[in-house]
Formats: sequence, C-alpha cells, structure tokens
Amino acid sequence: MQNPGPPPSPTLEVASNLDLVICGIREIEATLDGRVTHVISILDPGFDESARFATLPPENFLRLSFSDIIDETQGAELPAESHIAAILDFGGSALALANHRVLIHCHMGISRSTAAAIMLFAQHRRDPEAAVARVTALRPIAWPNLRMIELADGLLGFDQRLVRAVRRHHAKTIRGKNEFRDSLIRHGRRREVEGLEE
Repeated sequence: MQNPGPPPSPTLEVASNLDLVICGIREIEATLDGRVTHVISILDPGFDESARFATLPPENFLRLSFSDIIDETQGAELPAESHIAAILDFGGSALALANHRVLIHCHMGISRSTAAAIMLFAQHRRDPEAAVARVTALRPIAWPNLRMIELADGLLGFDQRLVRAVRRHHAKTIRGKNEFRDSLIRHGRRREVEGLEE
C-alpha cells in the first residue's frame, strides 16, 4: 500500500496527557528509548520482530501478528476480535499507569498502528471524534485499518460513532489522491474507499 502523503517529519509522536508513540519499523531505532515503558507491536504473520524489544520485560510487550487487510483474503490473516480485545486490555492498563509511554508500531506506522492508537484514545476519553482528531494530528499520514476500527467500535459500545469518525477522516484524506485510492483497491481494500462522504 502506498503512503497517503509524505512521511511525518518528527519520528516521535507523543500525545499530551496520554503518552503514546506511533511509528513504523524504520523509526523504531530512533523512537525506542529509556522512556518507553510498553510496546504494542503489530506485524504481518511470519515477520521477525526487532531485536531492540528483547530488553523489555515480557509483561510490558504485546506482540500481535495479523495482516493489514479489512476482508477475508487468501493467504492472509484478518484482524480478529481477539486481537482488538488484547490491544484494549494491554494498552488500557498501560495508559492508566501514572508513568507510562506506550509505543505502538506496525510496518509503516500508517494503518494498523494508527487504528490501535485511535481505539485506545477512544476507550480512555469516550469521544470518538476527539480520538480520531488527536491521532491524525499526531500522525498526518494515518489511514486507520477499517476492520480494526469496526471491531473496536463494537467492543467499546460506540454504536458506529467510532466507525463514522474514521470514515470522515478517510474521506478527507483520499480526496484528490487517485493513485492512493487505486492502490487501496488493488490491495483488496475497496470497501474503505467506497461510499465515503464527499
């Protein structure tokens, strides 16, 4: 999947109040420091984890393996409700600590990691619009994985409010980016670009 825009200039993306870092694989070296207390790592099945995470206590590290897809695709693993429940449980507990910095990463820091960040903000604040606004301000290249958001919406009882907030961001982001739209469709994510509010 192509980037929806230029890479973020700062590697470190920290949210005020809730100390949360969003990055891709190439940014881990510059992002993982002594201030990071917890890590949520989301990678494709079979992809090797960064050796840098070996220094973390096992209880402070959540490793999830699923593909960046939104519908059943042959040879790929769809995000499941169990994955989302694990993110909400682990991330929610970490963010409740007085001193924390939670790093969330996926391959590019665009789709799975930003979806995870949005659901954690929404869980904490109970405000889907604010959660989407906060994460997309921190990570302008965000294109949150719709399947993950749909599952989180159900688990958090938002009655589609979280989904609608993310869809509005999708509509705003995709406007005028025909090449990016075509790339999403080629990668089996047509449902993310169809029926968007213009």
